[in-house]
Amino acid sequence: MGAMFEDAPAHSTDVIRITFVTSFFWYRAELALEVVDADVAWKAAKVAVVLQVGAWYMYCSIIKFKWCTRKDLIALDFYGQGLKVYAAEMTHSLDQIQPFCTRGRASALGCYVQTVSWSNGARDKKAYRAMNVPLRKEMTARATPSFRLVDFFGLGEVMPEEVVEGHGSQLLNLWMWTVMFNAICPAELASQKAQAVFTGTMCTAAELSYSKCPQYHKLCKYNTEKLGGPICMNWACLNSVPCTLSTRTSPKILAADDAGLCEDEMNFSAVSTLETVPTGMPWILSLTTATLALALKLALELAMNHPPVTTPAAHGAPRADAKVTGPEGEAVHDSLLKAEADPLPQETKRPSQNQFSIPKAGHQFATGLALFLASSHVIISEIFQQGLVAPWDWYGWGEVWIPWLIMVCGFMLFASELRISATEEETISDYQQRCPSTFFFYPLYALGLFISFVSAKFEGRDLNAVTLVAQAFLVQSWVPGVGDQLQPQCWFLSCLALYWILFKFIAQSFKRLNLLQTICLMLSLLLLPWPLMAWAWGHRRAHSDLTDLALNLGSGWEHHPISYLHVFLLGMLLAKLRQLLDPLAADLGDAGEASSRNPYVIGSQVLAPLGYLGLLLIQSLQAFALLKPLLLFQVLILAGLVGLPSLPLPFTAYAFSKLNFLEDWDVGHMQVGEVEHGELETTRAWAVAIRVGPTAMLVMTMSPKVDAEMVDIEPTKDLASTSAFGPADVHWFPGLAVLVIGCALIPSTSLPSLPSFVLLQSELVDLRVAAELRHPALLVRPKQGEVMLVAQKQFITWSRRLGVYRGDDGEVWHAVILEETIHSDLVLGVQPLPSGNSWRKWKDQSQSPLLAFPVQVWTGLRTPQGMPWKDLCVAEQWFPANRTLLRRRVTGPEAGKLVALHRSWDESDDVVMVFESAPPRGDVCPSDEDVPVTQMYLSLDVHVSKPDKHIGANRLDYGFFNAKEKNWIPFIYNGSLHFVYPPVPHVIVSAQEDGRSQRLYSTTYLPLHRLRQKSPHAPCQICIVGQFKAIFAATQTSNT
Repeated sequence: MGAMFEDAPAHSTDVIRITFVTSFFWYRAELALEVVDADVAWKAAKVAVVLQVGAWYMYCSIIKFKWCTRKDLIALDFYGQGLKVYAAEMTHSLDQIQPFCTRGRASALGCYVQTVSWSNGARDKKAYRAMNVPLRKEMTARATPSFRLVDFFGLGEVMPEEVVEGHGSQLLNLWMWTVMFNAICPAELASQKAQAVFTGTMCTAAELSYSKCPQYHKLCKYNTEKLGGPICMNWACLNSVPCTLSTRTSPKILAADDAGLCEDEMNFSAVSTLETVPTGMPWILSLTTATLALALKLALELAMNHPPVTTPAAHGAPRADAKVTGPEGEAVHDSLLKAEADPLPQETKRPSQNQFSIPKAGHQFATGLALFLASSHVIISEIFQQGLVAPWDWYGWGEVWIPWLIMVCGFMLFASELRISATEEETISDYQQRCPSTFFFYPLYALGLFISFVSAKFEGRDLNAVTLVAQAFLVQSWVPGVGDQLQPQCWFLSCLALYWILFKFIAQSFKRLNLLQTICLMLSLLLLPWPLMAWAWGHRRAHSDLTDLALNLGSGWEHHPISYLHVFLLGMLLAKLRQLLDPLAADLGDAGEASSRNPYVIGSQVLAPLGYLGLLLIQSLQAFALLKPLLLFQVLILAGLVGLPSLPLPFTAYAFSKLNFLEDWDVGHMQVGEVEHGELETTRAWAVAIRVGPTAMLVMTMSPKVDAEMVDIEPTKDLASTSAFGPADVHWFPGLAVLVIGCALIPSTSLPSLPSFVLLQSELVDLRVAAELRHPALLVRPKQGEVMLVAQKQFITWSRRLGVYRGDDGEVWHAVILEETIHSDLVLGVQPLPSGNSWRKWKDQSQSPLLAFPVQVWTGLRTPQGMPWKDLCVAEQWFPANRTLLRRRVTGPEAGKLVALHRSWDESDDVVMVFESAPPRGDVCPSDEDVPVTQMYLSLDVHVSKPDKHIGANRLDYGFFNAKEKNWIPFIYNGSLHFVYPPVPHVIVSAQEDGRSQRLYSTTYLPLHRLRQKSPHAPCQICIVGQFKAIFAATQTSNT
């Protein structure tokens, strides 16, 4: 420092020298004063000292920066010994500095000890507030006219909008210097003008933009990209361009009589009405389900009072699914998907009493337990997606079993088909008897649909008519984009319905395949999804969990039958492969049949365990988070459970076969589970049962089983084959579908009718608008004799699904994705201006003069790329604690306001639309902590009567590009467009047609300001905003 002083200019009365000393800790502050005092060249100069020390104590003891030079502070707990060290060093330094300030060279101009700067961050703010306590205490005791405390923290606290990343804007810093200069300089030098003017491109934090600091931005980008230096900092850009403080006389617009306005207490009043839809008791839903199931069961039994129809079957042909009478008069029947033929004649030996023997596989498939576990996992997965259980990954991937159920169905159907003699011709009637699955599932499905629909009506949820018809006729997955709002997990039944229709045609081709053709076709189907997966991976679908279980055809095709046709075909080909390999396995001589030397026997033992193990590993390893090859392992599971007919059952299949009775619980479990578990209260009960343990889970599992037994599958199959209806003429299928659709006539629960208007005060009327409209705003144009209306049309949809989230660090997580979509449009309307009497008598009439206001959607708004204003930036928030991704999507502009831009009171020009919106997608989406934020836009020359006319919009560039901007209040003054930026502080902004904006005035209303200070939350504490429109009213006698 001594060498630097030698290079300084010589002292004179016309020269001011500023010596800036970086002193991280208190003990260095006194050392700096000793060096300054020892400078002989400037010994005669008066000295003023500004001192601020403290931030690095927090950096060392809390953040524990590795480049902190005080290792002793890094080892300390800040709120323990750390604060004590800070206070002790501060007290010692003040003891050394005080004489220099009160009796030494600084006694004339003074010393000013500042508190640590105010910071937006909760951590820093808490630490600085704690450090300022002992500083204030010491300086209060030592205060003299030449040794003062300057509360820089307090100034930042009342101007939080001027603090960026813990650093003040130039406006804040200049204002602080002004406060100190008022004490340093003689009073006669102060300006007599009352208003401060800050001149510069970035004087305030709201004006921050890297485009205004090109030199700094170029340097920091170079340091970051080439040298690995620090990243670009907003506060550094903000303070890199000069700003000048000057004064001027107050303009007339602020010269009103405001005596007492800033001292009065505030009185808040509000008129609010909350309307809620009534909800029923949770247990009514389960009781209603069981009652209707029992009623349907009785109806089916009464309809079966017709003699059964028996159809002779050739040897080896599958038996009809209708009940037939055995030789002893006993009724025998087949199970749902087996459609088994009579067992093949086999020579069997009775095992000895001590001999353990596993029976041959034959055509008794051991899939009951596997199907039950798969359907249970699907239900648990849906509960997991609603966030009602712990974020354990195993809960979340149950949906992968739905394609496996489709594969099982394809296998069962074709395995039964292959046992039909090649010389026999099966009619459609025979096929319906053998596999009436479409009709067989439908009564239970219709029951679930009916209960879900009634529940939706009861809750007041609107359902799309197309969706209801599609779900009633099981075609909801056939048309992309048609939802499945009532039975979300039963979309695969819609796929199966189409597969059953196409099955006979596909089966004729597959029957002629040889072994090589079958293997090649299976390999082709296993590889079919991979080109589409590679394409999706290349297009960076970061939130898509890519698997080979479905063809990735894009949005809207996730549940389409085409997406899962390859899975169904794989199940059919597996049945064909099983038929072709069976004779090869049986003809191995000494190594044949049950011999442990038979490679087919050895291989079949490992198929199912290998399949289950592969699925568990893929779902558990992070390496497979975005790309999951699951299809092969699902094929292995099914192959291992069915075995080869001539060989003994694989051991895993034999163990599973002991619980084969659970097969009747699988799909019924899912369907009735959709009715009961789809409702929030019962879903929570399932979540509690999962936490309690196996006993509670068993009780919850039994509930849908009881309902499924009430609507038993066998009476339904019998009914389909009775003489009353005929095997090929099932009238009740379309009948039940029409009955479900007829439920649409049930009136929805709705809110009570609101009055057309409510008189809140003598001159304040609350006007009722349409249910989907919000934020209405009027523009009255007396000269044109018209009144214009703009309002926001809005409705909200929610969805939950499983997916993956890729963090900024590249780490990938399984996640529950909760997506909120706000469907927003602005509607415009214009009509002749009602007579004056209508306005004056509005509050006394029974209706408003604006009730019949025709409106149209504003469709002409275009992005800078010329596209409709629809594809906007999406806001996402990641919660790692429970692995949940919240996604908020807005589909259009919001909160529009109309103003007439004119240069004098009797001259009218353009109609200007001001609205807020998430930015259109482009190269960069502005964000606050990676969450895209709304911005303000304006459009010129809006034709309200021609809403489809193409027109662009300009962003208003005042304010923050990476922080939420909304609720600006537009008004016209002196022929120019102005805005009230935030009510507190009350900032007036002028705007140009191209969006360029600048601040004109800023005032603060003290009661509102104090109210905002009551909240400790940063950065804006209590945020006071307003959804208003300002109207300038002028008369001959006064301006208001």
